[in-house]
Amino acid sequence: MQRGDCRAHRLGVEPGSRALDAGDRREFAGGAEHRGRERVQIGLAFGDAELRAGRLARFTDRTVTDRARLEAELADVRRQGYGRAEGEREPDLNAIAAPVFGPGGELAAIAGVQGPASRFDSRAMTAAVGDLQPISLAMSHALGFGPEPTKESE
Repeated sequence: MQRGDCRAHRLGVEPGSRALDAGDRREFAGGAEHRGRERVQIGLAFGDAELRAGRLARFTDRTVTDRARLEAELADVRRQGYGRAEGEREPDLNAIAAPVFGPGGELAAIAGVQGPASRFDSRAMTAAVGDLQPISLAMSHALGFGPEPTKESE
């Protein structure tokens, strides 16, 4: 990646909410403005959040709205240790995200990279994962977390 090829976002923690709703703007949810699906994947895969019952919102023709498919993707996210979204929230926006764990193994933050699909294509996303995962692991270690940031051992 070259300088200027990505954006940084400050992510807020919204305490007291354990359920995700595809349409609630106050919570960590797929339907909330400025929240990417890759971050929702991390919240569901590694956090203690649950997806609320009801229809999943569709934002583009690539948005996953089938619960069984979403569960399969979450299993992949847990195994790989990162999530990705290609044109699922906005047609020309791609993103990756990885969990940052706290000292007790809880999800403390989410590190991510996003960019326009024209520059942050599938190949660039795969390359960026190689940079993002060590960064999220270093952040986890800085917070006092010890093991690798995946749930494979569970």
